[in-house]
Amino acid sequence: MNVFNISETLVRRAIKAGFQMPNDPGRHPDLPIDDEKKLIAMIIEREIRGNPIVHVEFRKFVQENYNVGASTGWLQYFVQRYSDEIQKAKSYPQDDLRMTIPREFLIAHFTNMKEIVENCCSELCFNLDEVGSSDWEERKIKKVLVSKSSDPKTVNHAVSRKFKHQTLVALVSSAGDALTPLLIASCDVEEDLNKNGYRIGDDVIFRYRKPPFINKELFNEYIINVLIPYVSSLRQKEEYSNEPAVLLLDSCSAHVKDEILRILGENSIKVVAFPAHITNIFQALDLVLFGVFKKKADATINS
Repeated sequence: MNVFNISETLVRRAIKAGFQMPNDPGRHPDLPIDDEKKLIAMIIEREIRGNPIVHVEFRKFVQENYNVGASTGWLQYFVQRYSDEIQKAKSYPQDDLRMTIPREFLIAHFTNMKEIVENCCSELCFNLDEVGSSDWEERKIKKVLVSKSSDPKTVNHAVSRKFKHQTLVALVSSAGDALTPLLIASCDVEEDLNKNGYRIGDDVIFRYRKPPFINKELFNEYIINVLIPYVSSLRQKEEYSNEPAVLLLDSCSAHVKDEILRILGENSIKVVAFPAHITNIFQALDLVLFGVFKKKADATINS
């Protein structure tokens, strides 16, 4: 009270006379309540469609359609007043086709895959996957508005895949044994590999191709020269001589072809192909090994 030069006696008299502080002494809304409710509905609808609205886009929409000076301060005040319905969050890019898979389909595929993998020893259960450095136009993390019921840690926005600069194909067993990876690039990276201590042919297999995607020929070559010899060497040991092998991979057209399926079958290697666009859920390499790679790449992009 001394700060405001108000005596204690005056305060007591005011309270006794029934004076009360207003519940909300702050600024009043710039828009009618009905219009603000429409904006809330738009925020939630955009999130449901997999395209949550970005802060700057939302403020611009309000300015152009309601003639209101929607500053960052206005946005903060708007979110605070409707904090029981909306919140701020960070949205992470997600391949658009990966956001439309029915839950029932995922459960059925997981059950089928579990039955196959449980009957295979970990040394002979392999995961094959590829990862590329991508030129995604909207790969950066966005600051968006979403519904209050959303987990702000799992908000995604849909993006479409574009050009890959290089592709790395990895092959790892469930026991943790990594086979020699395949690197496909549209430029000569042999010098860079040598400078960083990688021995081409031993530590990594390098193939030049433009565009730098894996195709049937490269895939067949990799399976015949890397996977099959490795499985054959394991089966020389008595404990693995009669064990079946399983190869888990996605259903990319370069992977699942009759010719290579026949060759794998002749070597008692069963193929389990993940349906399109769900490797981010089931593929161990995508979730763990490549997950670390992508996290570091995204950190560089968003720094």
